[in-house]
Amino acid sequence: MDFIDYYKILQLTPTANTDEIKTAYRQLAKTTHPDKNREDKQATSNFQRLNDAYSTLSDTEKRRVYDLEYERQRRLNQPRFYTIGRTSEPTNKNAAPFPWFSATFYAEPPPFNPEPMRLFVKIRESEDFIRQFKSCVSSTGKEVRRQKRTIQKKEEAVRALKEDILKHETEKTRKYAHGGGPSNLNRIKESSQIQAKTGRKAEMEAELKEEEEKLVSLERQLLDFSRRLSYWEKERDALGPKFEIACESDPLSSERWPFNTVRRRTKKKKQASPDVQPGTREEFEEAERRRRERKGESSQEAHTSFQGESAAQSSNTVSGK
Repeated sequence: MDFIDYYKILQLTPTANTDEIKTAYRQLAKTTHPDKNREDKQATSNFQRLNDAYSTLSDTEKRRVYDLEYERQRRLNQPRFYTIGRTSEPTNKNAAPFPWFSATFYAEPPPFNPEPMRLFVKIRESEDFIRQFKSCVSSTGKEVRRQKRTIQKKEEAVRALKEDILKHETEKTRKYAHGGGPSNLNRIKESSQIQAKTGRKAEMEAELKEEEEKLVSLERQLLDFSRRLSYWEKERDALGPKFEIACESDPLSSERWPFNTVRRRTKKKKQASPDVQPGTREEFEEAERRRRERKGESSQEAHTSFQGESAAQSSNTVSGK
């Protein structure tokens, strides 16, 4: 897979900020749109590359991953003195070679391995889904508990009304047994009261049934969210070891991954400080700052080492396919 210089396409430097990227894209889109370049057979593909460049560099997460590979490619393409024709073998066969020269020192750089980046993006995608479904499970669980309390109150109200109706009916039967008791007017009045309470009981039972159906729906949603959460957690845990193997097989993995966020998460090691979100620009700055502090350097230098990265943060995920 050939590496594409998105900064060159947008005619920008790697230190460009979000506003500069947006402005450059809009200006170039007006001039490179296929409708305005009908005679150019490459107009569509050029415009597509422009869109790809903008979608990558305008997204904080995509740009962070891209910048790592951009820096790697820049280092690989820097002139090296072995390109002027030197070899690890001395011209004089009888002369002893310098002990610090070796064949590996002059070896060609290994080809780009996209597997670590692909797995890293898939793991980040899985973690985005995990955060999303954890939130859904939490909010839906609260609704389920609230709905259960509502049903419990309505059940108690229906139960109390049933007991009240039964009490009045028992009293009425006792009063009017064998044709005795108050006048017919009082009988009609008491019968009307019992009928009104019976009607109210039927309404409350209908409301209770609706609340129970709503609870069933919420519990079904909670089960679905829990299953999805479990699926993405298993997916992330399965990708973790693959990512480690891919990094170990990449000789330049230490350059591409300054510190291994994914490995630390899969092994459940201690996270960064609470106010630093994993995998973000702040986390890279925090790690760099700590590394430089151990070497006695200032935290200001750690900050400026990442001045080329975008300051905007977003929650968009990257398709790993």
